[in-house]
Amino acid sequence: MKVFKLKELSVFGTNSYLVISNDGNGALIDAPADAEYIMNFASEKKCRITKILLTHGHYDHIGASGAIQEKTNCKVYIHQNDKDKLSDGDSDLASIFNLPKLTPPKVIETVKDDDIIKLDEVSFKVIHTPGHTCGSVCYVLDSNDIIFSGDTLFRLSIGRTDMPGGDYPTLVRSLKKLSKLDKNYTIYPGHMDKTTLDFEKINNPYFK
Repeated sequence: MKVFKLKELSVFGTNSYLVISNDGNGALIDAPADAEYIMNFASEKKCRITKILLTHGHYDHIGASGAIQEKTNCKVYIHQNDKDKLSDGDSDLASIFNLPKLTPPKVIETVKDDDIIKLDEVSFKVIHTPGHTCGSVCYVLDSNDIIFSGDTLFRLSIGRTDMPGGDYPTLVRSLKKLSKLDKNYTIYPGHMDKTTLDFEKINNPYFK
């Protein structure tokens, strides 16, 4: 298995990641924008995108998911509480920021807490971490000590909670859930640089 970070995409500088199995199949963690670039990136890595795992339903994380599914027939996963954001310009924040309406994926797989998504030898465990949105999740690769945290957890910070569906006390409870994990996971966030769970437990003020 290999993990690659793509360039920052969308007007909000959003991170996305490509996890490639030993057989060359890929899971894209978030699809911010620019489907052509993402497809070319995967092609350069000799990878076929078979899954898109969305950490939540905001515009800057879902923007290219419909176009990529149309080109690859890949499966698109999102928590059941954020599914409506894939077709609602108000709740995905497109209307708030005066951004063009997206073309949503035609087929959507919903996930819930503790679900396991398989990509060949790779297993992604879903941890429901609401607060930034009601359907925010982290995807955990236990065998590789990796967490894709979306906008739940950043280096020394967290996702904002002042948008529709956001709730600060709920996000704090989600951080407590993450704090109980007993490995020093590498955190790949939806924005900014990667970090580690142990570093955040000690230094992130929102863990206090």
